[in-house]
Amino acid sequence: MQSTLSSRKEMIGQLVEHSVASALSESPQFWLREIFENGFVGYRQLSDQQLAMEIQLRGLGEVVEPADEDIEDEFSFSLAHI
Repeated sequence: MQSTLSSRKEMIGQLVEHSVASALSESPQFWLREIFENGFVGYRQLSDQQLAMEIQLRGLGEVVEPADEDIEDEFSFSLAHI
């Protein structure tokens, strides 16, 4: 199930779907035990890098990193407005 995920919203949606499917297919006690023991931060609280790592660890897709020129354009734009 390889797909390309380009936005934070897509990454969070994919992780939520995978987590729910996993929780329902495994022993509910295991899922709840993990949450009660370790807590759950929530995917919206993770950085983009942490989200990308979760996507990769679960084999859910490939996260599209912004092209270097896109980063340079954003940097140039922000400097122009200082």
